[in-house]
Amino acid sequence: ETHPDQPVLDRFGNYDDVDTVGDINRRYDAAVKYVDNSIGRIVDYLQQQGEADNTAIIITSDHGESLTENGVLFSHRELFDQTWHTPLVISAPMFSGTENRFVQHFDIVPTVLDMLESHTNNDHFDGQSLVPKNGSRDIDRNAVFVEQIHNARQQAIRTNNYKYIRNLNENRSGKQSDKRRPAEQLYDIQTDPGESCNIVKQNPQKKSELLRRLEIWLESLPEPGESDSTLESAHRDRQLMQQFEALGYKFDE
Repeated sequence: ETHPDQPVLDRFGNYDDVDTVGDINRRYDAAVKYVDNSIGRIVDYLQQQGEADNTAIIITSDHGESLTENGVLFSHRELFDQTWHTPLVISAPMFSGTENRFVQHFDIVPTVLDMLESHTNNDHFDGQSLVPKNGSRDIDRNAVFVEQIHNARQQAIRTNNYKYIRNLNENRSGKQSDKRRPAEQLYDIQTDPGESCNIVKQNPQKKSELLRRLEIWLESLPEPGESDSTLESAHRDRQLMQQFEALGYKFDE
């Protein structure tokens, strides 16, 4: 178990006021509060100018962060909910209340176009507009799928009740995958929201069901097209790389 007073990793040693896990968590909370206050200033200004009712505000994030949960120290690797259950707040005409069904980042573009009444054919998008029609929102997504290829290549399916994760053999650079995680993980989200008890061995039927759904979804994806484009690695700015490394990012040479 990671204790709040446990010494932090060496990569945080360049902060004079950071000595423990609790220190990092407090800095994280402070950063969230700073962003919240900054958004509040924007909202206050719009209200003062009389433009609040004519402005759509959308707030989201690219990923969450593990602050020692599930044994992951200050990183957004792995496929636990704290990494990819991100906020989406929309303040705009017709939007009110909360939504407890699955929505994803790729729903944002068709939503914005729908707000602007662009008459764009939403069939061109993987996502769907979240603008309510006749007072209700039609969302029939009963599962979401995700993959990460950082320290390990993992694929997952998440339903309302269960999450299944499988480890593949390589990470993003083609090297051997991180083997500290089991080859397969299954969690009962309703009884174990912290994803602390892997029940894949106790529930082979549910595992097989979710694995099949994951494979069917993967098979439904279009094959990548061929390209004549070539990419060249840009010269890396060493100072910029050091700033990234100070944040905990590591890049393969």
